[in-house]
Amino acid sequence: MDAASHMTVTTGNGVEALECLSRGTLELIYFAMRMAAGELLCQEESLPVILDDIFGMYEEEDLEAVLGWMYKEKKQVIISTCSKREM
Repeated sequence: MDAASHMTVTTGNGVEALECLSRGTLELIYFAMRMAAGELLCQEESLPVILDDIFGMYEEEDLEAVLGWMYKEKKQVIISTCSKREM
């Protein structure tokens, strides 16, 4: 957050206001925040992750990175999707 309480993100191009980011990037940030919150809240127990058609706005490279991360985390993941690219 900046001095005026606006949310910002540090990128390779510097500090960006959330309004300047693409919908896909915002979805990716939101996903990362939810996964981090889950880790903090459930440190003692590994809970399943249930995702309902959340990857629609992701770039192919971002989708591969997220799916790879979930695979490495060894969590039970349930994905509901209408797109073949997430399968």
